[in-house]
Order: sequence, then C-alpha cells, then structure tokens
Amino acid sequence: MDALTITMGLLMLLFGRRLFWLFVGLVGFLAGMHTAVLFFPEEPSWMILIAALGTGLLGVFLSVILNRVAFALAGFFGVLYLLLILTDPLSETVSLALSLAGALAGGLLAALVMDRAIIIISSLVGAGAVTAGTGWNGSAAFTVFAGLTVCGIIFQSLHFGKGEKL
Repeated sequence: MDALTITMGLLMLLFGRRLFWLFVGLVGFLAGMHTAVLFFPEEPSWMILIAALGTGLLGVFLSVILNRVAFALAGFFGVLYLLLILTDPLSETVSLALSLAGALAGGLLAALVMDRAIIIISSLVGAGAVTAGTGWNGSAAFTVFAGLTVCGIIFQSLHFGKGEKL
C-alpha cells in the first residue's frame, strides 16, 4: 500500500490540476479509505476498499459531469485527507471534527478560486500522501512535505495550460 500511496501522491503533486478528474478520484479514494477506517475500524479490509473505491468513482463522475461541483468536492476531499493525516495523533472525535471543518472550508475555497486552489490543494495532498507513504515522522517528514509542496505548486503553475493565465 505504501508504494501505491506514494505513486498516487506523486500523480496528484505534479498533475493535480492538469488531470483534474484523476486528482478528484485519487483524493476521493484516499479520503474514503481513511474515513471508513475511522467509522468502521472492525470491518474487513475489502469493505474499506469498496468504500474508498465508491468515493473515488463518485469524484471522477462528478469531475467529468459537474465541473464546479467537482472543484468543491476536490477541495473538500483534499483537505479532509490532509487533515486526517495531520490530526491522526489526536482523539478520533477531535480529528474528525477538525478534519470536517477544514474540509468544508477547503471545498468552499476550491469552488470560489478554482484553478489556484486546486493547484495548492493537490500539491499539499500529493506531498502529504508521499510523506505518509514513506512512513517518516518528525522533522524529516515535515521537510520532505514542505519541499514537495513547494515543488508541486511551482511545477503545476509553470505547466498549467502553457500560456493560460491562472
């Protein structure tokens, strides 16, 4: 799973805005998996996987059909996943409350600002997934996370639309 998480993280980090539908699907999958584990910790892994696939497919469907709704959904799922990772050491109730509140703000921001928000959120989420996939903790994890986030934002900003204004 770690190699898969790192691969998904790299795809989101570098191509989150250009391949928007893929970003929404991947972040929906990751957020669905983490949320399902929180709500159903005793369920078998295949049920967790089905929940994660369901949220990922919902994200892909909405990103293709309803673009603005998909931007909001991407912001919601992206911030939800990122905050679930960051608040993991806290109690489940506090982690879930903070994550949901942040996810609502991320969804609103993404719907209003769209392209810039998706570049930033996909870079943050991609860097978070890569860092989580490595299993590193502490200052090494933070340094990698911060460096990858900056690289993702710069890369996507330079390559988004080749000539399109953000």
